[in-house]
Amino acid sequence: MDSIVDFLVLAQRGAGVLWVDTHERPMANNRKPDGLLVVGAAAGQPQWHDAVAAFEVKSDRVGGGDGALVGQLLRNFRDMAEDQPRRRSIGFTVFKSGQVHMYLCLPSVVLQAEVGPLPGATIEGDHHRLVRVLLMTLLVLPSDLGFVVNKVGGISAPFGRRDIPGYMDRSATQLANDAVSIQDSVAIGGRRRNIVGPRSWLFHATASLADEQAGGYFQAYNCVVKYHLYMGGRSEAAVHAQAVDMGLPHVPGLLGSAEVAQQGGSLRGEILLIERCAMDIGKFYTAMRHDAATSHVAAYVMLDLFAGYAHTILAAAIGSRNVQIMHRDVSMGNLMVKDDNSPAVIDWGCGVVIPFGELRAPVSSPMVGTAPYMGLRVLLRMPQRSVVDDLESLFLVLTHCLVQNHTSGRDPTVGVALEQMWSGKLNLEAMVDIRKKWLGSEDSYWDWLMLRDCPQALEVLAKSLHRLLFLGDVSMAMITGSHRDPRLDRISLQRWAGAFVSAANVARRSGPVHLPCLQRLAAYIRTQLEGGIRGRS
Repeated sequence: MDSIVDFLVLAQRGAGVLWVDTHERPMANNRKPDGLLVVGAAAGQPQWHDAVAAFEVKSDRVGGGDGALVGQLLRNFRDMAEDQPRRRSIGFTVFKSGQVHMYLCLPSVVLQAEVGPLPGATIEGDHHRLVRVLLMTLLVLPSDLGFVVNKVGGISAPFGRRDIPGYMDRSATQLANDAVSIQDSVAIGGRRRNIVGPRSWLFHATASLADEQAGGYFQAYNCVVKYHLYMGGRSEAAVHAQAVDMGLPHVPGLLGSAEVAQQGGSLRGEILLIERCAMDIGKFYTAMRHDAATSHVAAYVMLDLFAGYAHTILAAAIGSRNVQIMHRDVSMGNLMVKDDNSPAVIDWGCGVVIPFGELRAPVSSPMVGTAPYMGLRVLLRMPQRSVVDDLESLFLVLTHCLVQNHTSGRDPTVGVALEQMWSGKLNLEAMVDIRKKWLGSEDSYWDWLMLRDCPQALEVLAKSLHRLLFLGDVSMAMITGSHRDPRLDRISLQRWAGAFVSAANVARRSGPVHLPCLQRLAAYIRTQLEGGIRGRS
């Protein structure tokens, strides 16, 4: 046994895959899997993104199998994929009796098989050597570590198109070899905490792309790299490119995109290179308010940014070039601010392109979006989506920004309910119930918030948007009970622009303000027909 272990340890090191006893050497997040196979961690603390296989040792068969997987091993898979997009992960559960379960975590499914028992009956007293023997069988695949980027280090290493299995360019730009370098090896966003199913990873990066306008020479860009696993249908890159082609305002540039090899099951993969944005609107407002140099202008800058977001949503819904788009995931994390303080609407992966002349569409997946910012009718799984849902989400993001940044004297019980709603901890039924009570009247809307130091301009804007969405001649019962959203026939472009103009007039009482996005929104609306948005019956 000793000679076999020693031989395999040498082979293991030659392949650049190392065994780490993490039970005695915990990870950075203080979790202690019993052991990992890692790359690039010969010295220093091992990192989850370098792991290629994880294992757990169980005292006996009791609680094993699915129970073991649901517990520690699933958490291992989740941590391994936190900052490293993968085509597969491998895990083992080793039981005291010598039984071994192997788990293969693919993008769409986790497969399980019994591969034991181990020879030697038990692992008492020598379990680390036995586990080494087991895990070193992975060395038959030294050239494929399971990362999306097929290099040691995965997406942390500089990579190009040849390093991504099945890479197929979809854009005019050409990705150079070793052209993309991820910064800090840490994902800055995305929905990546699920073990299987649609997910995404976002990274700050620099990329070299062939710029046709510059004569084909490679140019360096600061960008965001997004790896996206999605269900069949129109890809995010296709919708994003459509939004750019329509000339929609405040849509970041799409520098390049590519399909990735089939991910198994119904999932598809794609990589996007997107113009970089600085931070989301919530973090931006907080930073401005706490900076002495900008706190005095934070309110009107926010007003102008939200005018820009509204312009994007309305222009996408009104459409151009015989195409209309609904974003369907307007949320805090998808409303961004660039380095020049201009707005940007990102993440068009939930977007749907609809026939020209329609402002609503049947839904194949009623719960698309981010739950805390979903409109009421989306939470109720109504059979159609419309531009009103995106506008309602915009209103909820604005409200959440105010709640996050201004002190409140609200009742503690109400405060807890709202906080649970924003955090997504409530079930859908409870969230709908709170929304109905909270948004049913102007008094209840603002009284529940009780924001003591909110700038008056933003208070005027929030209340105006609330009135446009929930008050007037449309009752809450009509909104939540009608097959077709009754608000769709009552939206007035002029009234929506008027809400921002009224708030701007309040801001101007303190002095001159510069509102370029609001000016563009007002000019755009002047070019549209009177009477606002209309959908077909």
